[in-house]
Amino acid sequence: MSFATKNGVSLGAIALTASLGTSFAATAQDSCGGYPDKPVSIIVGYSPGGGTDAVARLLAAELSQGDHGQPFAVVNMPGGAQVPAMKHVIGSEKDGYTLSFFSSGSAVMATLLRDQGFTWLEEFAPVSNIGVSTSVLAVNANSKARTAQEMIDWIKESDAAGSRLRYAHAGRGSSSHIAIASWLDANGLYGMVQDVPFEGSGPARAALIGGQVDFAGMNIAHVENFEEVVGIGAISNERDPKVNSVPTMKEQGIPYVDMDGPLLLAAPTGVPTEVVACLDAMVREVSEDQSFIDAMDQAGFAVIYQDTGAITERMEVLVEAWKPVVEQVLQTAASN
Repeated sequence: MSFATKNGVSLGAIALTASLGTSFAATAQDSCGGYPDKPVSIIVGYSPGGGTDAVARLLAAELSQGDHGQPFAVVNMPGGAQVPAMKHVIGSEKDGYTLSFFSSGSAVMATLLRDQGFTWLEEFAPVSNIGVSTSVLAVNANSKARTAQEMIDWIKESDAAGSRLRYAHAGRGSSSHIAIASWLDANGLYGMVQDVPFEGSGPARAALIGGQVDFAGMNIAHVENFEEVVGIGAISNERDPKVNSVPTMKEQGIPYVDMDGPLLLAAPTGVPTEVVACLDAMVREVSEDQSFIDAMDQAGFAVIYQDTGAITERMEVLVEAWKPVVEQVLQTAASN
């Protein structure tokens, strides 16, 4: 089965979630005490077309089918490494009607790279994890580099010739930016290239396809089903559970820092615990619904559900693990 795409989002995948009923809704609604009784906004800090946006829309489409009769609508607020979107949610009423969907690595990185006046763990309450964002080193299908080592050699050759290669990412402070920057730093390449930021992986991929840049760091889902883009190294310990054709840096014997990031729904801190529990129950049942699983598969993602407790603990561990990575990238950037 093939699906057309618009801005990188599978239209068929979203339609599939809407067409196969409300199998998950009734059980979750039994414990929600009337929530929601009005529309719910899910804020995404990226432009339409990126991997985070695609997953958020698939989740919102399923959540909207509940017996509550209320829509869950994605609202895109791109730019600023998700910071304006985060501040919007932080400043909203703590009633469960304004939520965030994150590529959590990018959101956390934005608060670690510079003082934003808040920290992610203090201002957001994770609700549920639904997938994983695997960062990948990608090139145009016509690129001379077909492996991570060939990319390293090309960067060094170009720098020696006085011409820095250009690389795209989803915005400074995004997980794809830090992932590719940490990879460059681990291989002694950071000062040999020029970064070109975009507002999301979709525009970054378009720049790579159009030849505006030489390579890119992006969500691995943006590699699948695009013949013009080739992933040559997943910046992770293990191959992506969905796009498992891309070898890891570990397999290739190339230095790297694991930068997998959860894709999760979160509420601003202060939302009643019973509302968070209700949302988590909804997401859990969505994660078990075959229509959603199929739609996620078509969009290039595996469904990986973690409940509120598990994803909260995971995020606490990841934040501590990412702090030294960010510090090293900042130190390297300051010295170049």
